[in-house]
Amino acid sequence: MLRDELKPFKSFPQVASFLEQFGEIKSRYRFLVIEGQSKTGKTVFTKWMTGNPDKVFETNCASCPEPDLREFRSLYHDTILFDEGSPEMVIAQKKLFQGPPCFVELGCSSTNCHSYKVLVSGTRLVICSNGWSEAVEKMDRESDRQWLADNSFVLNIGATPMYT
Repeated sequence: MLRDELKPFKSFPQVASFLEQFGEIKSRYRFLVIEGQSKTGKTVFTKWMTGNPDKVFETNCASCPEPDLREFRSLYHDTILFDEGSPEMVIAQKKLFQGPPCFVELGCSSTNCHSYKVLVSGTRLVICSNGWSEAVEKMDRESDRQWLADNSFVLNIGATPMYT
């Protein structure tokens, strides 16, 4: 019933460039950040970006140092939506956000008794955020800000809806 209420989405060059990189096998991929005010359609846009919202794994990352991907299935999901993911979380999990062609260990601790591994190579990694740029500007290390710039596509929509 809600699908009937969807309005057509606008196209964005950053999204086209982001999706284009998955046309070939690479050793690492850049992630996409969609930044804008609440109620602009960031999450819904991400869910429909590749045409099938059921294949998008969504995880709430507000105030978390590490995303919970234990339910992610690499053979089923084609996109991971990190809702309200922060630059600090990405910097702490650089290997994950590079989408390497190997397993990435998460849930690490001093004993690693609760750690688990995920394979995200070729998976579209998208962060939806209300304040990404502001948080990046506040980061202490220039090298972290540069790493984020080099490894991401950032689409800042402000208050403009992503739909027509």
